[in-house]
Amino acid sequence: MFVHGLFFIAYNRSGGMTDEFFVACKEAKYKEKLKNDHFDITIIGGGITGAGIALDAANRGMKVALVEMQDYAAGTSSRSTKLVHGGLRYLKQYEVKMVAEVGKEREIVYENAPHVTTPEWMLLPIHKGGTFGRFSTSIGLRVYDYLAGVKKLERRKMLSSSETLEKEPLVKREGLKGGGYYVEYRTDDARLTIETMKKAVEHGAAALNYVKAEHFIYEDKR
Repeated sequence: MFVHGLFFIAYNRSGGMTDEFFVACKEAKYKEKLKNDHFDITIIGGGITGAGIALDAANRGMKVALVEMQDYAAGTSSRSTKLVHGGLRYLKQYEVKMVAEVGKEREIVYENAPHVTTPEWMLLPIHKGGTFGRFSTSIGLRVYDYLAGVKKLERRKMLSSSETLEKEPLVKREGLKGGGYYVEYRTDDARLTIETMKKAVEHGAAALNYVKAEHFIYEDKR
């Protein structure tokens, strides 16, 4: 291994250069860019929100810089429920427009990143005296399928009590009237953040982690 400043060349056993060399070169390159270039927008924070803003801005032709003081997705973006919700919870408050919007966004995530997004069947047990009965649950899930643009093979199924117990034997049996069976999407939240960041860099964004933004520099009171 030869070390000189931020640049180093490491050879693997077959005699080829390892990825560390290219990573070090890129790190030095981005540090120089951050020092010398002028950017249209600087983003502080490398979570999914920052990565998404960087990608959107870079796609629009803006010069984008992003800094993160830890690993990308080290905070909230790696501690989510791991679900890309389709907006079913908003249907209860009759937020129809929100359900349609969230459903479309979920579809976009799945189409753009199918390797980190997986359809998962969810079971909603229906019990006597519960918030929703079998009929209202059926109607609600049907409306949800329509508004969220759910694919035909992933549309809701209504289960009998015996079918519900077959799917989940540990569900409370007393008063069980059946269940609603519908699809949500599971994702690897940290990896989704990394994939979004990589795509932003492909479009010209300069992203660097382990760089802390400590204060703002004002010129002419701006």
